[in-house]
Amino acid sequence: MNQKPSTTRIKNILLLQGAVAVYSLTTICARFASAEKLLSPRFILFFGLEIVVLGIYAILWQQILKVFDVSIAYCNRAAYLLWGILWSLTLFRESVGIKQLLGVAVVIAGVVILNLPGEEENSSDKLDIIEEDAEVDGVIEEDTEAEDVIEDKEADA
Repeated sequence: MNQKPSTTRIKNILLLQGAVAVYSLTTICARFASAEKLLSPRFILFFGLEIVVLGIYAILWQQILKVFDVSIAYCNRAAYLLWGILWSLTLFRESVGIKQLLGVAVVIAGVVILNLPGEEENSSDKLDIIEEDAEVDGVIEEDTEAEDVIEDKEADA
């Protein structure tokens, strides 16, 4: 990859936060479904949408786990609280108190701190290394297959 590590890192964090935003849409679907009579057509519609959103989120989450350590990825899911507040205010016209806002601010501050580059090798650098190792003869392989190909090339040399 020819991108700067900081650019790649920002893109990865945005992907992670986008996935959290997608996940937060399940709350909207569930809220609308809960307002309908059980098993009515509209209930089934919103329930079905919730399942579709969860499927999309599952695919995104799998891609995120290729880039981030589970501990970092999972902690970033706390941004879900911010999305919940936004949906409460904008879609459902609910009131949000100062305690809720302060609580979310503390959580978001924690998420920001977790995403700051540290002294240790950050997770986005891991993906760069994996992709560089996997590019053998212009073909990108799975991580284990890439290692086998690299080892074979070294043995032939």
